[in-house]
Amino acid sequence: MLDPALAAGDGSALPPPTKADSKPRRPRRFRILVALIVLALLGATAGVGTWAYTKSQLLTVPALVGMTPAAAKAQLTPNDVSLTIAGEDFSTTVPKGAILTTAPPAGTTIKRGDTITARTSAGPQMVKMPKVTGAKQSKAEASLKAAGLTSNASEEYSDSVAKGLVISVNPKSGTSVQIGTAVSLVVSKGP
Repeated sequence: MLDPALAAGDGSALPPPTKADSKPRRPRRFRILVALIVLALLGATAGVGTWAYTKSQLLTVPALVGMTPAAAKAQLTPNDVSLTIAGEDFSTTVPKGAILTTAPPAGTTIKRGDTITARTSAGPQMVKMPKVTGAKQSKAEASLKAAGLTSNASEEYSDSVAKGLVISVNPKSGTSVQIGTAVSLVVSKGP
């Protein structure tokens, strides 16, 4: 059965307010603001942490050209970067066996764990000096050009070699010479 005081609606049946009820409640907006600030701080912390981690994972490719592969590997290993040798190319400027090129090149940004591919120097390209002694000057010069060599001709009188034929060459025929070497021809002027 209903309490008559409640049925009357005069409010006399409500218990008197307690001390806990008299405390002012914080508005809902304040709790939302605090939650947003906490979320922003968590996001900023995560962002700074991610940036710091990513930054520590990036490296700059060092200058490796001219180093031996062993020395280059020793420099790269502490940074968790590996080196692969992909072959060799001729070079007149980098000693045989030293690193000639790298991919990516020096100064490029890479990540820890990446691999640098290098090519080493085979030294200068060498060719066997063709036999041109006794040949006509034009044929001798064509043979030298075909071998990747240049020629400088001078003339001398000769009683034993016909006019227009090569008397001698320097470097000598059969020796190994670097491509691009200038070969001295001595051509007969005749007797």
